[in-house]
Amino acid sequence: MAPNREGSSPLVKHLRAPIAARVHQCPPEQIDQDDSTTGSRSPPLSRFRELLEQTTPVPLPETAYAVRALPGAQRRFSVSRLEDIDQRLRQTSPKSIPEDRPDLSEEDLSTASGPHGGRAEAPATQLGILVHQALERLDFRQSPDLTAVLERCAASSGIALAPDVEEAALTCLGNLLASPLAAELSGAAALHREIDFQLQFPLARNKPVTITGTIDCLYQSATGGWSVLDYKTGYRDRATPAAELLADYEIQLGLYALA
Repeated sequence: MAPNREGSSPLVKHLRAPIAARVHQCPPEQIDQDDSTTGSRSPPLSRFRELLEQTTPVPLPETAYAVRALPGAQRRFSVSRLEDIDQRLRQTSPKSIPEDRPDLSEEDLSTASGPHGGRAEAPATQLGILVHQALERLDFRQSPDLTAVLERCAASSGIALAPDVEEAALTCLGNLLASPLAAELSGAAALHREIDFQLQFPLARNKPVTITGTIDCLYQSATGGWSVLDYKTGYRDRATPAAELLADYEIQLGLYALA
């Protein structure tokens, strides 16, 4: 800062004290830092083995060990249960996967009843049950009376058949019978329906879990190829791409193919 007219520095005048200046006449001395003062500094590679042998081993954290299965843990899962778990993990809307074949306990079947003594299922559940039972009974080589088939299915299941559910079921069955798939099924070399299976999964593990399920239809075409069918009664837009339709059921179809 430049001095004023009196020859004194404004800084000195303001502080009212002389400024002391210290000048080093030699370079600063180098301080040797040992391992105790370096803290987070990494040791030289030449001393790595030496320092490693001097360390005291400590137990690994719990997260480093394999998770052991509990003795009483569930080891049997249905395919529908796995789909439900996957749906919750992905936080998918429950309406994206129609519940046309829910898992019902014997207590549910015995206590749920309609106004006429039949089972009081939700309309979507009634539709799924009736369509699956009808397709289990249909002979694709003939032209059956679909109304009579549905009435027999409702009577055997104890379902109070509602008119709107019957109409929707007739539409579903009619659409399938009018499709190229029905012609392929009528000429199938082998046709198996409602196949219960138990799949050990994963396949390469010593103690796999058991996955259970029921395949709606497994058939061998006239050309010798095998195909797995699973009937769905949910409402979807006809313009929906096939890949999008299959995305919700990739776990189910993949396990069915393995089984």
